[in-house]
Amino acid sequence: MTQLFTQNTKQHYILKVTAKDGGVSPQENTAVLHVQVRTTCGGNNFSFLLHFFVREDTKPGAVIGSVSVGSEGRFHYSIAEGDGSLYFGIDGTSGDLYVNQPLDYESTSQFFLLVRAEDVGPAAGVNVSVAVSVTVEDVNDHTPWFLEELVIFGLREDAAVGSLAFAFHARDADGTFPNGALRYSLTSDISESPSHFPFDIDPRTGCLTVAAPLDRESVSCFCPLLWTMRLSKSTV
Repeated sequence: MTQLFTQNTKQHYILKVTAKDGGVSPQENTAVLHVQVRTTCGGNNFSFLLHFFVREDTKPGAVIGSVSVGSEGRFHYSIAEGDGSLYFGIDGTSGDLYVNQPLDYESTSQFFLLVRAEDVGPAAGVNVSVAVSVTVEDVNDHTPWFLEELVIFGLREDAAVGSLAFAFHARDADGTFPNGALRYSLTSDISESPSHFPFDIDPRTGCLTVAAPLDRESVSCFCPLLWTMRLSKSTV
């Protein structure tokens, strides 16, 4: 609902809702919704629900939506209660809802507010309660890190090609895919060309495997090695 019903409102609405998938050959289905408006006898309090979305990097002061229920100046708006009352503010005249302080998806991803709209017009009498749900959307704002700062391990020179040498583990504080998805890559600072480097790393799991036969007499230590990781933006 985007505004209050009045006595001049139509008594019946017909809405058609269509759901369509995203396949190669899209399929869809349609539902017809009949809405009957009934007159409320007695009482002058109304309530409805609004839902807003906001990115976690939205700056304080930015407006995320409006809770306006009538012409500007007729109602005075205030946040009556809710766990988001510290993070969001409201313009008392326009009903615009704005960010009051920095948000963090990883700390809190959902807020609820109860906004009170009081009729201050010449013939005051209608009060409106608006339940507001605010969903915070995750952004890629964290840098991944390895659990181990320095890794030293040994291998027998007869280790079979394809065998596991070491499993690297990394973490990222971003809470959603693909922002928190990790992709591992491997580089070496030795002078040998990449084709002579006898290790491979799985970009998804971080598992380091032997890629070629080892020869201690040729190279006894691959050190130091530079291990790097990147966030994956792929949905595959």
